[in-house]
Amino acid sequence: MTFDREVFDRAIDAFNRRDLDAYFNLYSPSAIFHGYGPEPWDRDRTRGLYSVMLAAFPDVRVTLDDFVQQGDRLAIRYTLRGTHRGAFMGVQPTGRPITMGAQAFFRVADGQVVERWQCRDVFGLLTQIGAVSLPSGTS
Repeated sequence: MTFDREVFDRAIDAFNRRDLDAYFNLYSPSAIFHGYGPEPWDRDRTRGLYSVMLAAFPDVRVTLDDFVQQGDRLAIRYTLRGTHRGAFMGVQPTGRPITMGAQAFFRVADGQVVERWQCRDVFGLLTQIGAVSLPSGTS
């Protein structure tokens, strides 16, 4: 598999269609995921988190905003948008729309992603669904 923007576009399309099998074909079975919690996560645990996200935000869609590649390293910036329709991190559905920005870096070997470093605006997401409040005097 050659990695280019088209490969990621197809993977994001699979995610947006809720086809996690096709989405996770992007990753090696032994891929390592950083930035999701206690380090490191494997592919199955990460897939479980994605299933939870899809249950809580069933209409969530991912948009790929930026894609940069250099050798076996890739960087993307993307945005998730959806509606809070299921329980998430102890917060019952609010019906509120959400937008969450994120960035990820990838290392590719043998035609698949073997390592991913993730940074998402989880605090912003939790603020949008009412799980946390901003300090007074902030907007």
